[in-house]
Amino acid sequence: MKEPVKPVSAEKITDDIRSYVNMRIASAKLAMVEGLSKVSGNAVRILVFLLLCMLAFIAFAFALGAWIAAEIGSVAIAALLVGIILVILALIVFAFRGLFINPMVGMFSEMFFKPRKHDHHEDE
Repeated sequence: MKEPVKPVSAEKITDDIRSYVNMRIASAKLAMVEGLSKVSGNAVRILVFLLLCMLAFIAFAFALGAWIAAEIGSVAIAALLVGIILVILALIVFAFRGLFINPMVGMFSEMFFKPRKHDHHEDE
């Protein structure tokens, strides 16, 4: 024979609901910390990469200016030519900025909205 089902008190249900809500809040906090750590880690990685690229670019621009000055004999005209080249490169990067922005949006949205293995709940 089956044992009769005992009624659950309202206090027990309230405690269970409170416990469940607290666990979900803790889970949301952990997910936020995980997302922020990924974003900050990637941001630092990107900033270091950009800083190194900028340093290399500056060194290249000075070398190009020195080479052009040696070839034509005028530092002022060499600086002007390097400036013009840099403006043209900036316009090209600006024209194709979608190639840089769209992958970043995808990367950040994947970091925040990609389901994690430990997010699967049996009740969902």
